[in-house]
Amino acid sequence: MNKKLQLDSVRVKKVQFGAETTLTDGILTLNKEEPESVNLT
Repeated sequence: MNKKLQLDSVRVKKVQFGAETTLTDGILTLNKEEPESVNLT
C-alpha cells in the first residue's frame, strides 16, 4: 500500500465554536467535543 501525505496551508481569519468543525470563507468553526473523540494512536 502506497500512502502519501499532503500538506496545505489556509488563511484563518476567525476561530469560533459551533455544532461541527468546518472551515468556510476563512472562518474556522470548532466543535468542542470533537477533539476528545479522536483516536490518535
